[in-house]
Amino acid sequence: MTGKHKISCSLIVRDEASTLEECLKSIRPHVDEICIVDTGSVDGTPEIARRYADVFEVFLDCNCPKTGLIQDFALARNRSFELASHEFVCWFDGDDVVEGAEHLQALAEAASKFDNAIVLCPYDYSFDAQGNCTNRHYRERLMRPRHKMRWITPIHEGCILGEAQVGTMLTTHSDLVRVIHRSRFSNKPREPERNLRILKNYVAKVGEQDVRALYYLGLEYGHHGNIGDSLRLLERYVELSKWDDEQCGAMLAIAQHYQTIGHHNQALHWAFRAMATKGWAAPYWTLTKSFYSL
Repeated sequence: MTGKHKISCSLIVRDEASTLEECLKSIRPHVDEICIVDTGSVDGTPEIARRYADVFEVFLDCNCPKTGLIQDFALARNRSFELASHEFVCWFDGDDVVEGAEHLQALAEAASKFDNAIVLCPYDYSFDAQGNCTNRHYRERLMRPRHKMRWITPIHEGCILGEAQVGTMLTTHSDLVRVIHRSRFSNKPREPERNLRILKNYVAKVGEQDVRALYYLGLEYGHHGNIGDSLRLLERYVELSKWDDEQCGAMLAIAQHYQTIGHHNQALHWAFRAMATKGWAAPYWTLTKSFYSL
């Protein structure tokens, strides 16, 4: 690719052989550099990665030295950014496909007018049995300058400006590029309690310093049937959080837990709060279920 603004693309991968090639094909023509960090694949992922990557590295410092299991995705992502050489950097996962990647250059041109920039794009994350997207949210996808960006939180990690802002700042949304998560097509082995394991260790270490971790740990407790701890963490998260999207998600999860244990008046309270927070359809369905049960 040749363009006015050079763009690096960073990925972290592990056992992505069933999906990685489709991902890289959707990106390769539209970026100047691909940097791939492999955190311990035992399948054909490295061979596929080397066919497309300008820089490839096996990086195991993000894994538990005793078990070899991943313990810090942010550490791996930061390493993938360190390997990149251009000021603009984007990132994707090995089980994503990117639509509209040809527009990355236009997004970079618009962002180049600012000293610091983060462009968020839609992420189609989960789907129903008919292939309809059931969870679309926006993630940071194109950033500059690369050397100032830092990934935080060991799982469900996010990218922020990692030092004091100097100069102008752009944070904007664009629908020109869309990322489609394709984990349902992946054959990679899964560790059922991976997220719970990582988040429990992390929250035990940092407490409430990382508020988003409370949200995700609360969700994980709920997924594993521990409703008491899930409610405790999610309700605390709502008190502390300033992000209305995740606040609404937490309120809905709380309402659904109360429905599960038959406390429908409490469920209604939280569903109404969710409705007042975001204009989503889900709070109305939650209200309907509790009113019907009552």
